[in-house]
Order: sequence, then structure tokens, then C-alpha cells
Amino acid sequence: MSQNTVLFSLLSLNLPAEEKTTERLSGEANVFLAARTKTTATVLSLCIYHLLKNLDIMARMRAELLAVVKDLEALPDWFVLKQLLYLTAVIKETL
Repeated sequence: MSQNTVLFSLLSLNLPAEEKTTERLSGEANVFLAARTKTTATVLSLCIYHLLKNLDIMARMRAELLAVVKDLEALPDWFVLKQLLYLTAVIKETL
């Protein structure tokens, strides 16, 4: 197992034992998880906001999805996703 993790680095630092408690490490891990989740949620919210402000773009993206994705109840596989060029452009523009 690799030891190149943030938590391993914290444990390796020359810190007092009270700075290396389970509670501290748990708190640090939660910060990383929350930051990743909030970033994803922010990008998705921004994308949806701009789609709703630009209905022509949303309509074009929806048309592409309906044309390419045959089963809307199932998750599309990689080969289907690669065909969604306009959706990919919208996502990249949002980022």
C-alpha cells in the first residue's frame, strides 16, 4: 500500500501526539471529502444555471442526448458517452 497520502504525511510530521489524534485525522479527512463534494455540486449548479439561461443550448444538448442515448432508463456506456460531443463541450465550458 502506498504511503503517499495526506493522512500519512500528517502522521509523519514532527507534531505533538495531541495533534495526531483519531479525531484530528478524521476531521482532516472530512475536510477533503467535503471540499470535493462542494466543488462538484458547485460546478453542476453552475452548468444547470447557464443551461436554464440559454434555452437554445439546452435544447441542442437535449436533442443530442435523445438522438444518441437509446435507453434513457439505463446508464450509457463509454462508447455512447464518446458520441455526446455537444454535452462534452458544455461540460468543458462550465469547468
